[in-house]
Parts: sequence; structure tokens; C-alpha cells
Amino acid sequence: MILDKIIKSNFLSLAVICALSFCAYSFMLDGSFKSMDDKFSIVENKDIRSFDNVKKIFTSSFFGGAHYYRPLVTLSFMIEYHFFELNPFYFRLTNLTLHLLMSATCFFLIFRLTKNRDIAFWTALLFAVHPVNSESVWNIADRSILLCALFSLNAILCFVIFRQDKKIWAMAASYVCFVLGLLAKESAAMVPIILISYCWLQKDALKRVAGGWIAGYFGFLSGFIILRKIIGITKIYAYDSWDQLVLSFFAFLRGGLTYLRLFVLPTDLYFDRARRYFENFADPQIWITLGVYAVLISLLVYYRKRIDALVYFFIFWACAELLPVSQIVTSIGVQSYYISLAEHFLYSASIGVFAVMVIAARGLYEKNKQRGWARPTVVRFGVAGAMVFFLLTTVQQNIYAKYPVEVYKRSIAHNPHNARVINALGMEYADRGDYKKAEKYFRQSLDSDPFREQARVALGKSLADQGRYWEAVQEYEKIKDIEEGSILDVNIALAYDYLIRDYKKRIQNDPHNAQLHYSLGVMLAKSKQYAKAQNAFHKAIELRPDYPEARQNLEAVKKLIETHD
Repeated sequence: MILDKIIKSNFLSLAVICALSFCAYSFMLDGSFKSMDDKFSIVENKDIRSFDNVKKIFTSSFFGGAHYYRPLVTLSFMIEYHFFELNPFYFRLTNLTLHLLMSATCFFLIFRLTKNRDIAFWTALLFAVHPVNSESVWNIADRSILLCALFSLNAILCFVIFRQDKKIWAMAASYVCFVLGLLAKESAAMVPIILISYCWLQKDALKRVAGGWIAGYFGFLSGFIILRKIIGITKIYAYDSWDQLVLSFFAFLRGGLTYLRLFVLPTDLYFDRARRYFENFADPQIWITLGVYAVLISLLVYYRKRIDALVYFFIFWACAELLPVSQIVTSIGVQSYYISLAEHFLYSASIGVFAVMVIAARGLYEKNKQRGWARPTVVRFGVAGAMVFFLLTTVQQNIYAKYPVEVYKRSIAHNPHNARVINALGMEYADRGDYKKAEKYFRQSLDSDPFREQARVALGKSLADQGRYWEAVQEYEKIKDIEEGSILDVNIALAYDYLIRDYKKRIQNDPHNAQLHYSLGVMLAKSKQYAKAQNAFHKAIELRPDYPEARQNLEAVKKLIETHD
């Protein structure tokens, strides 16, 4: 068969895997940047516009806030900007190239681990074209996941080469890849954990020797932690209580069952998947979820003698890769009461899952040959049909990915309470100049999460852009902490300035209107022009002596003037 010839050749295997993957993902290449992360990390990121800022990006937090340290990602954006400026085609092409390299690395690693070309080919092919990985590739800001996964996977591959072939260069290369993975995303820290499980499953004396080499990874990890401490990037998102942590972890476990279903039936994929965490331990979903996991674990224990040790390794691999996002290490949420279950969390973990799927499918295929449940032709058509389904679903996902508005609308259709995505949709309309629609989604975002200050600022800006400055000011002033010199501070100043000019024009046409003079005084006072505000309140009182609000504000302004003097 042609397929057998392909699988027997490394070159042909990789050619087929990469060609099908490129065909599936090519549809997203002419898409645009989207709001949310692309805007912050690329479009409006001035640090990527000059190589003079290299030192800065290696001493600064990714996304700000001293939570994430991913300088390698920003450096990759800087290189792309140097050659292509803000052309999203090349940023997307880089993501696709990294995915193709990941697929090739996956093929070689699985072959090294299993010594079986069939398993290596089908695992790498599933990884390359399965739609569950599509978000990680088409979403430019997920570059951190791609780079981290690529370096981490190569670190594991080089360690396996060292262990099997005793090549010291491979061990050195593994350490280098591990460090680069850490500089791309913190989850590379799982590499030594995965390697420990790999060595533990080997039944020879070499595992004792390998243990000393594995200690080196923890040495580099300690250095990475110390570096972050020195440059001040040490914050984590903490929970308010232990109950909240445990309930969020249970919500993640429930999401894990959804993840398992998506590998088999990926019919409802959407961007920025999230789930409300459980509110109390009496929720029946908690106990049903724990019951399902108990059954799965019991089956693994019961059939432990029939299951190859590598299967347990791949299962552990998938679990280890999901540990950093399991809500145990840190709170990973999208808004109040919602944890993130983003599909890009599955990118590295999917290799372990696909390997188990392929090994299980091969076992069923061999049993079918012995027992004759179905004709071989029917089985082949079934496998081909499944692969075509996965491929076409990935194509569909990448067609949607070209249009940010469609990406966000699909997400909202699945989760109408995701304030972050709703706000992002509003930003897309604001960028297009459709401020009325933008206002609608900013308000909807605040309905879902009243504490989302970013949406409040954006709502105020959209109102100002419609000429509704007084309403804009009202929204701005609902925000408690306004940092001087921030975008919000600038927006408020602009709104005040417009209203001051507007009231002055209206006073020219109606100079005896006490209400207009009073309103002018209020705006002048808000913009800290206290002397001018005092004059405006005097004029309002002169025109209407019985104006208590004007007298009250006049006294307040006088005190402010005295304080400043």
C-alpha cells in the first residue's frame, strides 16, 4: 500500500504530515490582528520597534503586572517587526512554521520512545491536523505556547537521544532547549517532571545515572526563579480562600472531561473557553465528576498488567502538562467566578493524549484482525473518515480565525457571559469606527463583570467618540483609581476640555442662563481650574441668587484654592 511506503520513510512521513498541516492552516494566513492580546503585545507595543529595547524586554514583565516573564516571545515579535513591520501575514506564518516544526519533532520523539513508525506517524499526524490545537496556531499571541512547546519537546527528545545513544552533546542541547523554553513560558518547568516519569518507567540501571542529569534541570529552574526574583517578576494570582481554590480545581476537573470529549468529537471549539467555578461542595456535578475520574483510575489500575508502561507515561505526560493550568499553582481566570479552560492549554498535553489514542486504536485493530468484527476495508475507511473530519474541522476553524469579529461572536454564542471576549468584540467595532455597536458590547461586558475597568474606560471612550461627553465623564468617574498620566486620565481630561468649550459656546448664545454657568463651573473644577470655576459659580449666583448647589460648590472651590495656596 502507498501508506505503508510513506510510513517506512522519514522523509515521506514528514512531507505528508507537514503538507496536510500547512493546507489546513493556510486559510488563516491572510487574517488580521485582533484586539485583546495582539493589540497589547504587538500592535501597540513600542518595545518591539527597536533592537535598542532588547535589554528592556529581558528585564520586563510580559503583559505587565509582574506576573509573566516571556522575553523570548517579545524578541520574536521584535524580529518580525524589524523585517515586516505590522504585517499580520508574517506573524501568522511564523506561528504555522513553529507548528510544523513541532509536528516533526513529535514524529521523531514518539518514534524514539516507541520504536514503532506507525505510532509515530499517526500521533504526529493527529497532532498536526487535529482541530483542538488550532487556537494555539492561528492566535498570534499564543506564540508563547508554541515556542515553549517546541523547546520543551526538543529538550525531552535530546534527553531521550542522550539516554539511548549516550551522546553528551544531546544532554547539552537538552539543557539549552529547556532554558529557552522557560524564557518562552513558565510551563516549561514540567520538563524535568516528565523526564523523571520516563526514567522511572525504565527497568534498567541507567535510570540511576540519568537521575543525576535530571538534577541539572532543577538547577536551571532554580536559576530562572532567582532571575525573576532579581528583576521583580514574582507575582501570582492568589485565591481568597482554600475553599475557592478547591472548588476551582474541581471545576477544572469537570473541564477535563470536556477536554477528553473534544479529542474525539471537536464540534464546539471556541476561543477563550471558560467555566464558572463551583460555588459550594454540595453541587452534584462535583461528585459526578469525581465519580467519573474514580472509574477511569480504577480501570487503569485493574488493567495495569495488560497496559504497556509507555501508555502510563503518555497519560502522565498529558496530566503533567495540564498541572500549571489546573488552578492549583495559581488562579487562572477570565473574570470573577470564571476559570479559564482555553483550548490552547491542550497543545503540549495533546501529544500524550494522541499517543494513547493511537496505541489504543492499534490494539483494537489487531483484535479486529483476530476476531473479524469488521472488514479491514471498513476499518480503513473509518480511520480515513475520522482524519478527514478532523482536517476539515481545522480548516473551518482557520477560516473563522481570519475574521476577529466572527471569532468573538462564536465565543459569545457558546459563553454569553465571557466579559473579556465581549469587551474584545466591542474593541473591534471601535477600531472600525462603529462606536454605537462598540458601546453595546462594552455595556454587555460590564453587565457580565461590573468590575472590568478596561470595559468601563472603553465605554467612556465610545461615548465620547459619539459626542456624548457628559455620559462619558459619568462612566469615567465610576472608576475609583485613576493613575495620573494614564490613558484614562488623558481621556477624562479630553472629555472635560470638550464640555468646557461646549458650555462656553452655549453661554455665548444664552449668557443669562445660570444653569450653564453652574455646569461650566463644575467642569472647570473637575479639571482643577479652580479660579475659573470660582468665577463661573459667582456668575451663576449673580443670575440666580437662590441657587444652593452653586453656593455649595463655590465654598468647596474656595477651600481648594486656599489649600493649594
